[in-house]
Amino acid sequence: MEKRGSETDDSVVYSDIGGMTWSSTHTGWRVNASWPFASIRITPQRLTFAVQLWKPVRALFGLADSTLRRNQQFVLQKELVSGIHPRRGFVSTGLIFEHCSSECPQFVKFFTFHRKSLITELRRQGYKVVD
Repeated sequence: MEKRGSETDDSVVYSDIGGMTWSSTHTGWRVNASWPFASIRITPQRLTFAVQLWKPVRALFGLADSTLRRNQQFVLQKELVSGIHPRRGFVSTGLIFEHCSSECPQFVKFFTFHRKSLITELRRQGYKVVD
């Protein structure tokens, strides 16, 4: 569900529910959370991704990566986001977030049913979306 709010510096101006793929911190394996187990929140200062992993998935990947949690949250500060790249798969649409944050997985892809709205809000907040 997309949502718009007020535009003060630390308030969420847009949020969406979707899916997410990211690289595991220690193994480099890609972990996937399908819709509706991921969300994105946009503020003028940062992007916050939240993921809930299904218990068996967490157990399987947790054997190789002890940092993997059932409820994950990744925060990207705006100044560390170098580009956002729209991607279209066979049945999904998403965005790849290119960044230089050591606090966030190197590979982050968010899938959404509201890609145009998400791109519009990212641009409105000054994030660099590369077509």
